[in-house]
Amino acid sequence: MEWLNYHHLHYFWIVAKEESVTRAGTRLMLAPSTISMQITRLEESLGGKLFRRAGRNLELTELGRVVFRYA
Repeated sequence: MEWLNYHHLHYFWIVAKEESVTRAGTRLMLAPSTISMQITRLEESLGGKLFRRAGRNLELTELGRVVFRYA
């Protein structure tokens, strides 16, 4: 398991608030691919998906809601 770092949780929190990797990228001044990669690493570390697609937006899965409470 890869160790979690501040960036994993910070990017996750911003994506959850913005409901979009693109909007999170704009807010953080980072490429969406950078954020997606960090979210993927976080999901791999936790062993599950944190988001699911809801039309054009993302919504938290059950695991995502648990992590969000602690982020």
